Amino acid sequence: MHPDWKLMLLGDKEIREMVDEMGTDEERRAYDRCFGVMRSDFLRYFALHRFGGVWFDTDCECIVPVDRWEVTGSCAVGREIRLTKEQQLCNWCMAAERQHPLMARAVAVVCDNLLRARPEVLLGLSAEERVYELTGPKALTRAAIQSPDDL
Repeated sequence: MHPDWKLMLLGDKEIREMVDEMGTDEERRAYDRCFGVMRSDFLRYFALHRFGGVWFDTDCECIVPVDRWEVTGSCAVGREIRLTKEQQLCNWCMAAERQHPLMARAVAVVCDNLLRARPEVLLGLSAEERVYELTGPKALTRAAIQSPDDL
């Protein structure tokens, strides 16, 4: 790990405390509706927006040190390669400056999805599709589409 960086490993208790302390009422209510991996999705956008930094899922291996990445802007996200026409951003490895507008929008999209999702839409989705749609890569992609100049 880079000697000037701070590593944050957070469990459910620490995440709950962070959201309660730093989140808005809407963010707290949205987080209350998260379950399983949705909590991680919410946290990754929330933490990058509040603190900035680099997010890696725990099953990632960084082959090239982050300080050698060639990032030209204030935010970096990857694009998932899928065998369908639909393309989306990936959220398992991202970097952003503190208060980055894309991360703010991602938090807002997730909150909106969780607090205002129509039940009839959700009933037709599998549990995995619900996660992708409400908090996962599709939510991040929708946030980016709202303002592509921020990427």
